[in-house]
Amino acid sequence: GRDWEETTRETFEQRTLDSPLGFPPGADYRYSNAGYALLGAIVERVSGIGFHEFLEREVFQRAGLARTGFIGRSPDSAATALAGSGSTEGQSPASWSHAWNHRGSGGLLATVGDFFRWRRALLAGRVISPEAVAAMHRVQAGRYGYGVQVDEDSLGVRYEHVGLWYSFSSRFIERPSDSILVIVVSNARHGSGAVAAAPIADHLFAEASGHPGPLPPALAEDSSPPPADLAGEYRTSTGGLIRVRVAPPGLAIDGEGQEIYDALFSEGPVDSALRDLLQTRAAAILLGVRDGSFDTLDLAAPRERAERYRRLLPPIWAERQDSLGPLERVEPVGVVRRGDVYQTRAQLRYARGEEGVALTWSADGRLLGLANGNPELDSEQTTFRRTRDGGYASWYPETRRAVSIRIEGDALEVRSGDGSVLRATRDRATSP
Repeated sequence: GRDWEETTRETFEQRTLDSPLGFPPGADYRYSNAGYALLGAIVERVSGIGFHEFLEREVFQRAGLARTGFIGRSPDSAATALAGSGSTEGQSPASWSHAWNHRGSGGLLATVGDFFRWRRALLAGRVISPEAVAAMHRVQAGRYGYGVQVDEDSLGVRYEHVGLWYSFSSRFIERPSDSILVIVVSNARHGSGAVAAAPIADHLFAEASGHPGPLPPALAEDSSPPPADLAGEYRTSTGGLIRVRVAPPGLAIDGEGQEIYDALFSEGPVDSALRDLLQTRAAAILLGVRDGSFDTLDLAAPRERAERYRRLLPPIWAERQDSLGPLERVEPVGVVRRGDVYQTRAQLRYARGEEGVALTWSADGRLLGLANGNPELDSEQTTFRRTRDGGYASWYPETRRAVSIRIEGDALEVRSGDGSVLRATRDRATSP
């Protein structure tokens, strides 16, 4: 069932145990929230008390966690952050139901301080035995120990995990050899805490190893709104379009054309041959799905994810066309490169409306995923904040890359982290 569906423990247990196995036990590995929810049920059966009560008594108290609780049972509801975006914006998780489908696998509320105290208490053996702690942080299958992801690079071993729930997200990354622990929690946007943690950790690890990387641009202390006359449409000499909108305390900028995507949104220029290939494949896939053909999907994702796409896409597509009419054409917008992954953005033009869609690809051109139905996909957009030198800049934490913009009169100049420069001039026909 769905995470928030109200059900009894017995019903949850029966549904889970009646579900077919993905493979014989011990033969393979798959991330499973249901497995942890079952562990929560086992805790209740063995201890004879409720799962919440058991953790509060046997875990929270032992670890000294005074500001940790569960959704629906927050120890301090008034101090609990509200959801900052999405369908739950403005809601307090203290009012949500901690249903059985996710009771053993999530739904915890904690401060950064308590999160830190938890890691210290766990590693000190105050919650479970040192032997259990060692097994927890040793790879058991894939890249996982017991509930912890274990990675190793040239700097040594690191432990981490991500938590996501509606607009809330969290992530911890720890490198024991340097005694560095990074914890980030966020209510601003789904996944934002998880995204922000990695570059912070990478920078601290690099500092500890004596090889620091670039820092974000220094922002101006003045938080007043940018001048209104900066807003408008600017065009490059080749016809690329940059749209600038005042969005206090900064500028919201989007655009059209691959050169705009390369300068503003991508880690660097995308090879034209690869761009053309990915855009052609994207159009073929989307039109194939429209016509009921899923052979073009060719997902590089694990088999179960590919099957999930093929199961879920038909009803989603039918709902779109019921509300927006038949899909008439697919218009490629641009390709963004982030690391060894590429994302094709396109606009779907229906008879009665339009929406953005994103297709994610591996470096060798295999489809990794498809997303639509999210207003954030309608255009690639970045917020630029005023900097101390009088310009505006945006910082991409995933790649530690800065992009700066300066507008003087009708002239706009974009400078990327690699030193490239893109110039555009105000379009007076649309921005008098």
